[in-house]
Amino acid sequence: MARTYAGILGLVAMLTSIVRGVLYGAGTDSLMFSAFCSLWVFAAIGYVLGRCGQWMMDQSVQTRIEAEIKAEEAREAQAAAAKPAA
Repeated sequence: MARTYAGILGLVAMLTSIVRGVLYGAGTDSLMFSAFCSLWVFAAIGYVLGRCGQWMMDQSVQTRIEAEIKAEEAREAQAAAAKPAA
């Protein structure tokens, strides 16, 4: 997830920087340097956001699984208590 976000945000930032440079008539060297810097900065931001998103998703799934396990154990304990002794 982190690598995907990094790739998408980096490319969008680079393309935006190139289009902006072309529209405003920037020189090729400054345009490419700006695009390259935008690519790396926004790729880093995308990576951090992707890692945070993955961590939150993992925590959510872990919490849900733990809740289901506790509920199943409670049902089993309740069924065992209700079962008559032989």
